Amino acid sequence: QEWMQQVTEFSESSAALVLQTEQSTDDSTNESLLNRFGTALSLDQNQLETLLTTANGETRELCSHAKLSQPQNKNDDATNATNATTVKGSDTKEDLLEGLLFDATDTDHSKTIKCHPSGKPTNSLDQLLAGVQNITELIAAKQHKINELILEVLKTLYSSLGFSYATVCLKDVKTNQFRARYSLGTNHAAIQQNFICPCASSDDLFSLAYNKNVDLSISDCTVPKMRSKLPKWHLKLLPKTQSFIVLPLIVNDKPIGFFYADRQQVAPEGISSDEMKLIKILKGQVLAALSSQ
Repeated sequence: QEWMQQVTEFSESSAALVLQTEQSTDDSTNESLLNRFGTALSLDQNQLETLLTTANGETRELCSHAKLSQPQNKNDDATNATNATTVKGSDTKEDLLEGLLFDATDTDHSKTIKCHPSGKPTNSLDQLLAGVQNITELIAAKQHKINELILEVLKTLYSSLGFSYATVCLKDVKTNQFRARYSLGTNHAAIQQNFICPCASSDDLFSLAYNKNVDLSISDCTVPKMRSKLPKWHLKLLPKTQSFIVLPLIVNDKPIGFFYADRQQVAPEGISSDEMKLIKILKGQVLAALSSQ
């Protein structure tokens, strides 16, 4: 457990470095990491540099898949040139204001995000990657509470994957039940109040998820094989659900809760392997925080 704590702290300390730079060239930062974690994790200088380089390469590969680096549009060049001409013709006070005002010609915020028929955005990978970076920076700043971190991860899953309802359930040791603690989406308050899942072992999909520690992505739960594996409480509470995910939270081999999110549409596009990698990173960030409590 102590070794895992060291790994968690090392990951938090190095993640921001990997995400914010194309290549680790900060010798002082590397030396600090090595002095703090080298002995505990059996790392020397070469191993540390190799580890950071590998992680950096995988991060850039994900960014490439997400198509985050887009070439500038020629129309943007023309617009920038026009703006530059306007600035040159203004006086000193106007020059000062120019850098503080929102650009009225920038309409990116109003662009409609394209979605699959299920409601899942076509740029889910982009949004998940941005969520991972945001939460990594939040952890690195050490200015978060565990509840805030869990809620941020829930928001990322909900918005980036286009779910209609999402919640995180935590174990109530007094009743031996999982109860929804935070929820987002359609009719979330009423659903949360009644979202209660027994911890007792069963053969339904939820028991499979948190007893076997398996992340589930069900693209169509209306087919007989899947529907037969849904627990009665789920069928009663969420009868219109057609696709959903369950992400169990296991600490020290014990299930303490799970993330759940669903849609009222079938999602044949599913979740890609790259998207699942980022989802697992998000879940891992929560588990690392819970393990350190």
